[in-house]
Amino acid sequence: MGVSNVLGNALSGGGAGLPGSLSGLMFLGAGSADDRARGAAAGLSGIAAPAAWVAGFAGHAELDGSGLVSQSDQDFGGGLIGAHTRLEPGVTAGVFAGIATNRYVADSGDQIDTDFALGGLYGRLLVSNIFVDVLATGGWSESDSERLVVSNQSGSPGLERAHAEFESAYFLPSMRVGMTIGLGGGLTLIPAAGVRY
Repeated sequence: MGVSNVLGNALSGGGAGLPGSLSGLMFLGAGSADDRARGAAAGLSGIAAPAAWVAGFAGHAELDGSGLVSQSDQDFGGGLIGAHTRLEPGVTAGVFAGIATNRYVADSGDQIDTDFALGGLYGRLLVSNIFVDVLATGGWSESDSERLVVSNQSGSPGLERAHAEFESAYFLPSMRVGMTIGLGGGLTLIPAAGVRY
């Protein structure tokens, strides 16, 4: 689960969802925040009053080394907070913000620490069984990286520790259009198509 399910569960009255591996937490800085926030639409049509929600997530991943690939560990965690309200029948809008941190450490001596922040607006227009979901997410990340490199700067080849710091920012607008089709027997089909930048 990711931001989408966190938003979707909050909006539909369910419990807070917890992101899975988060693809190294790059969901906050590389574009899949958009995918993860798609759940903002789930349950929006059923919200009659303003609602607020919070969610946290944490995880640990290990990669066994093999051949030229070093063993590595990754720890991540963070939180989201948001609120939404019905503006008029069939129109619901909300806002969310979050922070997270990620640490990657490899036996080869590589280490990357990254802090993330993101926020955005989401909403749904519902006309009969047809919906239009919109999402605008913006974010920022700051990384601190250290790794061992082969260097001849000291006059003879050897290993040295290289250090780098970098920041990035993004803005991801998206829209999805779909419809809800009741199939009977408690089954529902929800075909949808979307675009994002």
